[in-house]
Amino acid sequence: MYKKLTILVLVLLVLSATPLWAAEEITIAPQASSVFMAYGSGIAKNGSSITCTAFSDLVDYYSQSITMRLQKYENGSWTTLKSWYDSAYDVTLDVMGGYPLSSGLYRVESTHTAGGETRTSYSRNYSI
Repeated sequence: MYKKLTILVLVLLVLSATPLWAAEEITIAPQASSVFMAYGSGIAKNGSSITCTAFSDLVDYYSQSITMRLQKYENGSWTTLKSWYDSAYDVTLDVMGGYPLSSGLYRVESTHTAGGETRTSYSRNYSI
């Protein structure tokens, strides 16, 4: 338990002290479970593109994957514009992607899978 708590504190210190990228605005809403120490999705405007990110930090080594989808609100529902996927056997996994900037309402939806658990995270809605 002490090891897990120490790792969590270190992860939170790194996340709070290290800029993820040079963006105008970023939102990541970390959440937790019995396998996941933290997981979340983020969205930001970065120059002439939309930058999407998703991450998972686990309590131990597991086979894990993230499917990240950039979605745009059109005609009363969310439409997926582009998706990214990555997997690893590790304690951390990060996915990042970009998409050309245009006006609209966007969000990132991510599916995090590890240790028999599946969780979904959303960025905040981002209007351009």
